[in-house]
Amino acid sequence: MLQKKVPPLLLSVLCTTAQGLSPHVPLEKLDAAITRERERQNLSTCGLGVGFSTDLRDSLYLRGYGWENHSGGIPFDPKVTMVRWASISKTLAAVVATELQETWGKEKVDIDANVEDILLANNRTYHVPDVYMHCEMGNQTCESGQVFLGPADTTEGRGTGKHAAYSIIPEDPPCPPHLRRIRFIAPSEKRITLRHLLSHTSGIQHYTNGFGVPVPPQYLTSNPTINTGTDFALHYFKNLPLVSPPGTEFHYSTFGFILAATTLESPFPFSFDMAVHTLLHRVAPSLQLDHEWIHIPHRAVGYAPDNSVVPSTDTSYKSAGGGFISTTQDMLRYCRMLLSNKKRYRHLWKPVTEFGGGVGYGMGFMVRGGWDKVWHTGAQEKARTVMSLWPGEDVCVVVMSNCEGAKVEVVEEIVVRFVKEQFGKGL
Repeated sequence: MLQKKVPPLLLSVLCTTAQGLSPHVPLEKLDAAITRERERQNLSTCGLGVGFSTDLRDSLYLRGYGWENHSGGIPFDPKVTMVRWASISKTLAAVVATELQETWGKEKVDIDANVEDILLANNRTYHVPDVYMHCEMGNQTCESGQVFLGPADTTEGRGTGKHAAYSIIPEDPPCPPHLRRIRFIAPSEKRITLRHLLSHTSGIQHYTNGFGVPVPPQYLTSNPTINTGTDFALHYFKNLPLVSPPGTEFHYSTFGFILAATTLESPFPFSFDMAVHTLLHRVAPSLQLDHEWIHIPHRAVGYAPDNSVVPSTDTSYKSAGGGFISTTQDMLRYCRMLLSNKKRYRHLWKPVTEFGGGVGYGMGFMVRGGWDKVWHTGAQEKARTVMSLWPGEDVCVVVMSNCEGAKVEVVEEIVVRFVKEQFGKGL
């Protein structure tokens, strides 16, 4: 129970309600542009949830387009349709770390302490590997930390214009077996911290850039008697070699964020997802882990790029790595909460790794131009998402889709152009 004191983050947004913008704003122009883009992308069976706010008062724009469930005739409603956050879940780990440290102090949560020590002190087992796998491909594709600044249809960052939510490559390319070299980690570097995990510099592998693919079998992830928490997922990667010594290179890693969630919850009698719920339930009441075995009303059906139905799979095991789900409205309310407390979270938006062009990754967030723009994207089964905020302008934009073929960053660009034109925002 998180009852030592009420985290200040809650106080500034408890009374936020979804209300319309001024009737003088030509929203029909934005609706028409998004509808045309939806048709251009052939999103005929799936849906889009779009939201933005241009201040920290109660004016929100929320629209749903298309279908939550096409065959069932259920339209996409941004206030009730539940869509996976995918990798935007990673931002929650950084926010929870900030709040737990603020509430209990560094004695309980120290982002610069060795996670191995934290876990062992709380009867959890994790040992930093002795070795890492080096891929000898020179300056070719195994180098990490690349960023696409266009063109369209990159792995996750599909925007093409100035305002596109440019994204890191979500995973390093697989390394051919004949180019893999095992190297020992120096004793002085054999230390992983929450700061490393939250900034993708821990050296923990992603899906295919290390030895094997550390994804649990689906028949186990969908079994609630086996998939009982983060320790279940940790078992599948904790003994694998790293892909670089900790703190030396950027390697995007969902599994690193699973370890972050495990570390954050270990000193307390509650799970990571319970911490999320307790801290944010009055801001984003629908936010929860997407346990496939639980009936979640209005959970969106997922659609493939060809508009066929995507088989249901459980991703809740990813926890902070990509396991959460909510309505579009609640993601927008969460985004506004971040803006309402921007001084509190500014340390998360300071680049730990810089990729060039003013773009970098902080802790749990992509950043551009200092804190000019802060964002994250998400891409997984049944969902494509983007959440962007401009702290200097108090603007939030969120786009969620239940279609794997949706180029949500392009829709985000349309919204950004509209906000810039209609509200004079310097985005």
